[in-house]
Amino acid sequence: MPGGRGPSMGGNGSDLNYTDDNLDSYTAIWEGEVNNTGKKDHKRVVEALRHISQGTELEEYLDIDNVLRYMAVHTFAVNMDSLSGNMAHNYYLYEHNGKLNMIPWDYNLSFGGMSMGAMGSASDMVNYAIDTPFQGTDFFNPLLEDEEYCSRYHEYLRKLAQEYVLGGRFQEVYSRIRSRIDALVETDPTAFYSYEEYDAGAGMLYQAVTLRAESILGQLDGSIPSTDAGQRADFSGLVDASAIDISAMGVFNMGGQRFQFNGVEVSFSEDNSEAGVNGAGQETAGEKAQSGELPEENAQPGTPPEENAQPGTLPEENVQPDTPTEKDVQSDLQENRRKEAEDAVSAMREDFPEDFSENSPQNFRMPGISGSEISEAPQMPGQMSGAPENFGDRSRDAAQNAILFRQISL
Repeated sequence: MPGGRGPSMGGNGSDLNYTDDNLDSYTAIWEGEVNNTGKKDHKRVVEALRHISQGTELEEYLDIDNVLRYMAVHTFAVNMDSLSGNMAHNYYLYEHNGKLNMIPWDYNLSFGGMSMGAMGSASDMVNYAIDTPFQGTDFFNPLLEDEEYCSRYHEYLRKLAQEYVLGGRFQEVYSRIRSRIDALVETDPTAFYSYEEYDAGAGMLYQAVTLRAESILGQLDGSIPSTDAGQRADFSGLVDASAIDISAMGVFNMGGQRFQFNGVEVSFSEDNSEAGVNGAGQETAGEKAQSGELPEENAQPGTPPEENAQPGTLPEENVQPDTPTEKDVQSDLQENRRKEAEDAVSAMREDFPEDFSENSPQNFRMPGISGSEISEAPQMPGQMSGAPENFGDRSRDAAQNAILFRQISL
């Protein structure tokens, strides 16, 4: 069952909760800014946070309709690595003329991938309560507590679950994307997992999304409690999620920089590269030698002492002109992979033109989850419609008075 709300890890304003008018109380927001901003800009943000927390003049200080759409898609996806969980990060806060907006960011751990807090089982994920969806912030409470706004939020959830997922659009998108990328995954020379693991994970994702839609409709119709407390008190009507194996989709376990995929833990070094694995996700002979598993003199080419190095790992001055180095091979593989990805994206642009419109803000889309009707929002000043990491230069040149802050954890 979903657990109670734990302490938020958000501090210095990252949880978007209003505390006071002191700008120093929100340093986490200012430090994450994308645009160059000053005290006048910061005061507008704090003023908006104050009114939102008090539930006053919400239409003036919050882009209500877009935030309600954001809440619906975000809640459906059960992304606990965000304001939904106890980690107050992974979002973009957008301010323009004193009005705040939310832009999605970092959804790779959706559908139970963040193994912490309330996410204790597949049932918790599938039946995650739609009326108490945010553990890390009170920012959205005024909308959830307002009858009119909550009703609109529920309608967006219903449209997403009933029309998009269970109405056939999700199956169409899922099947079309898989038809485009399956062969690429199967032949990917740099893959970190097998095609069988990919196939199992993708199939499990499809089941999880379908069951999540069923649970949401049950919560909206009243047959399933829609709050944490209600589900703890009566869990008899919850959707059965016993067939869902969250680990097949990939799970991140807290406690050090360790990532678990399909039961296999991979550790990460400080430079964010995998420690102890090579391009195929396997420990190299040289590393085994260092760990004592393999005598150093028996280490295979790729990690031998320099004097015994085989072609491809020799000192640069001894490499023959026609001998491709390991770096050359990896570079070629990456280039081929990049071209294949570009071809796949081009093909999907042709198949789904409405989802790749130049006039639509891609930031508001969750491919394979949200329909264009759910996720569309008015274009923001500056025509910022690319990946979040590309916002900086464009927004400085074109957004004028618009301010964009981000809270991301890499």
